[in-house]
Amino acid sequence: MSVDMLSKRAKVVCVADDLESFFYVILYYAARYLKSNIKDVGAFIENFFDSYEITEKRYSVGQAKANAMKSPKGIAVTSDSDSPLLQFSSPLDQLLPTLRKCFHCLYKVRKYESQKPLLPIPPSANTPSDPPHTPPKQPNRARSRFHQLDMKMLQQAKMTMMGEVVPIPTQEDRDRAAYAMSHDYMLSVLYLNEVAEWPPVKNEGDLIPANWKSRLDF
Repeated sequence: MSVDMLSKRAKVVCVADDLESFFYVILYYAARYLKSNIKDVGAFIENFFDSYEITEKRYSVGQAKANAMKSPKGIAVTSDSDSPLLQFSSPLDQLLPTLRKCFHCLYKVRKYESQKPLLPIPPSANTPSDPPHTPPKQPNRARSRFHQLDMKMLQQAKMTMMGEVVPIPTQEDRDRAAYAMSHDYMLSVLYLNEVAEWPPVKNEGDLIPANWKSRLDF
């Protein structure tokens, strides 16, 4: 399931959720049956797909999956801070990061839009003047220059004051976010990966040993 579906109490499934889930299917089978730089495949799959967090007395998405989508770095092999990124030494090293970045940009755009604070409306030139009996107000230089400030920078300034800086999505971010909601884009990337020149691939079989022990077993 998508990070969004696992993070929200009630959410209507959308195309992006289905495509993100399909991405995880590719990742799961690639990690389990293809050679990569993962040393402990069982631990990787458990940490990424089976782990969870408890937030407000309810289960939520695990940290590894959340980081893979919301961090700009990519998919880490382990939970260590200095963990290398997942690599297969095959066209998958282009396929997976390309698709992952689209979902990452989608979450980046969504976060910005959801936390964008409401800013005061700039004073209009048509604002009626004070009644004659009202004492004249002292000029507010900051307010008089308000209309000259960049609205996006004002949003960032207020977010900073609230304790969190949410990066402003670039146009490329928004374009890639749109790709995360497109079946045609997903099919195009898969097609290009299929016709790419693959090196000889040895059938590794199931890379999780039969005697592997889960840390979640009680």
